[in-house]
Amino acid sequence: MDSSFHQHRWIAPKQRAVLFVLHGIFEHGGRYEHFASYLNAAGISVLSFDYRGHGRSPGEMGYIESWSSLVNDINDWVQWQKTEFDNLPQFIFGHSLGGLLLVDYLSLYRPSFNGVILSSAALKVKEDLSPLLQKIAPIMAKIAPKLKTIKLDPGLISRDPAEVEKYRNDRLIYHGRISAQTGNETLQASKTIEQCFPGFDWPVLVLHGSDDGLTEPEGSRVFYEQIASDDKTLKLYEEYRHELLNELGREVVLEDIRDWMTRRI
Repeated sequence: MDSSFHQHRWIAPKQRAVLFVLHGIFEHGGRYEHFASYLNAAGISVLSFDYRGHGRSPGEMGYIESWSSLVNDINDWVQWQKTEFDNLPQFIFGHSLGGLLLVDYLSLYRPSFNGVILSSAALKVKEDLSPLLQKIAPIMAKIAPKLKTIKLDPGLISRDPAEVEKYRNDRLIYHGRISAQTGNETLQASKTIEQCFPGFDWPVLVLHGSDDGLTEPEGSRVFYEQIASDDKTLKLYEEYRHELLNELGREVVLEDIRDWMTRRI
């Protein structure tokens, strides 16, 4: 893996396990420091990296040219890190776009993990996304890939005003409009990911907020119902928005994740 990709490492003093973290669209791994600190106290080390075009990594900010390149980057990074922690139970976590990438990556490369955690994963196209927009997305991506389209509403990430303000003021987050290419790459991945569900057989914890306005909670329900895993848990948090780790009542989510992992160490 290219060493210019920015990495984040939070190593627990007395390691019992390690968690790989895949962040969401336009954000960066540094936003998971509080999550890592919480898990470090339970003996779980946490690793993350910024995707190309995200955070401090190289590439045009907020631009996803190729979905397959992102998936390959994840595989390169995971394989690079796995050998260092091969004596520990290994888990992997994906939030939002990171959850979509994670399911795709697992399906393609079939790596070994003790458990998988999906947080607000983008596993289904939003119900309110215009059919016309879905139809013209590939055309616009081809003729004008960098055309700016819609913009994400930061108010949808959390009911906590302080967290929304922190998001707005984070200079390492891309706050611009979504390019036609970025939108189409993520849209096509969301539309085809369901074909990976029946072959998914890792132990998995699926988390989603009922009031998520950015990704579809129904996608998590369908995923849970269709996967082959014998060890699977679905938790839907009433009134929670998109960023479960930054929501009011986040303590419940943190405890659920820690306890689920601890039982599988």
